[in-house]
Amino acid sequence: MKKIISTAVLGSALIATSAFAGISAGIQGGYGQSAGSVNNFVSDLPNATISKKGNGYYGVYLGFDTPIIPGLFNLGVGADYIYSNNFVSTDTGNSGNMQAIPVYVTGKLLLPLGLNAFAKAGYAYTSFNGLEANSGKYRPTLGAGIGLDVYMLEVFAQAQYFWRDSSSGFGLYGVGAGVNF
Repeated sequence: MKKIISTAVLGSALIATSAFAGISAGIQGGYGQSAGSVNNFVSDLPNATISKKGNGYYGVYLGFDTPIIPGLFNLGVGADYIYSNNFVSTDTGNSGNMQAIPVYVTGKLLLPLGLNAFAKAGYAYTSFNGLEANSGKYRPTLGAGIGLDVYMLEVFAQAQYFWRDSSSGFGLYGVGAGVNF
């Protein structure tokens, strides 16, 4: 009997919570850069040196969240597609474009006046077209930011970090802003 009651209570809570669940989509843009040594980044171009290791990026977001503590804390999942043209350039004229597809678990603390603070953690598929021999790997990623709800829109600013292999000796970070609908 306890199992039946527990299951009924849990089911009711999930149904009630899902009534307030939200799907969001958005756009973002910012600046990203590699952090640390980039010697192994161009291992397939041994006579080249990096002349640029960062650029602007843009992307899209799709996510879903639900209140865990209504009016105070939401938990959800989300995914981005981030692209940066000519992210890395070498002195020999080669360049590489960066793509990342992070998938996150997100937590959002709801604050007064429509403000919120959020954090996200997950894995990102990263790809560097044109330069990196070990491109196309899944790597851990973290992000955090603040947002403001304005007329059914969330305007946000965030920072995020993508870890790299220990053999590469560096990671990628970005700061940006965007709007979720």
